[in-house]
Amino acid sequence: MSTPKREFESWLIAIWGLAAYASMAASMLALAALMIGLWPQPVAVPPGSAIGINLTLLVLFGIQHSVMARSWFKRWSPLPESMERSGYVLVSSLALIAVCWLWRPLDGMAWRIDHGVARFALHLGFVVGLGWTVVSTFLIDHAHFVGLRQALAPWRGTGTSRDLEFQTPGLYRIVRHPMMTGTFLVLWSTPEMSWDRLLLALGLSVYIRIGVIFEERDLVRTFGLTYRAYQRTVPMLVPGLRPRIRRRVAV
Repeated sequence: MSTPKREFESWLIAIWGLAAYASMAASMLALAALMIGLWPQPVAVPPGSAIGINLTLLVLFGIQHSVMARSWFKRWSPLPESMERSGYVLVSSLALIAVCWLWRPLDGMAWRIDHGVARFALHLGFVVGLGWTVVSTFLIDHAHFVGLRQALAPWRGTGTSRDLEFQTPGLYRIVRHPMMTGTFLVLWSTPEMSWDRLLLALGLSVYIRIGVIFEERDLVRTFGLTYRAYQRTVPMLVPGLRPRIRRRVAV
C-alpha cells in the first residue's frame, strides 16, 4: 500500500531521472556546438598550458566514464536500482559539459576545407551522425538506456528490471555499435578543424575505441555464442567493413 513518504520518494526519483535525461541532452548539444565552433571559448592560455589542461580533462572524463560503468562500482554504489543508471547518465553528462566548458583553445587550424561540395558533404555527415546516434538509442530501449524507465518505475508502480534479450533491429544489422559510429561522424565531419578540436576528437575517439573493446567482452559474457556469431557477421564500427575478431574470446 502506498504511503505519503513512498509517494514523495517516487516523485524525487522521477525528478532525478528527468534531470539526468535533460543533462544528457545538454551535454550532447554542448559537444556538438564545440565541434562545429559554436561553443563560447574561455580566455586563451599559452599553448603548453592549453594542451595540459585539455589532456587532463580528457583523462578525468575517461576515468569517470569507465569507473562508473564497471560492475564492481555498481555493486559498491549506494544508489538503488531505480536511480543507478540515471545517476551514471547524470554524472557522465555533467562531466562532458565540464570538458566543453573548460576546454582551452589553440591557435591555428588543422584543416580548413573551402570546396563547396566537400563542405556540404561534411556538414551532411555531421547531421547524419547526430541522427544516427539518437536513432540508435531508440532501436533497443531508449528509456532504459538513459535510466528513465528505472527512475519512473517507483512512480508508476512497475519493476525496474528488464529481460536481457539479444536483438539486432535496424542499424544493428549493419554495425554492432551504431551509437559509436554516429559519434565518430559527429567528431570528424567538419570542414574546419582547429588544433584543439582535433585533440578533442582524437582523445574521444581513442576512448570510444577502448570502451567498445571492454563492452564487447561484457556482451560475450552475457550472450555467449549468440554474440560470437553476431561478431562474425556484422562489423564493429564501420558498416560494410569485414568483421575481424580474435579466435579466442573469454566467455
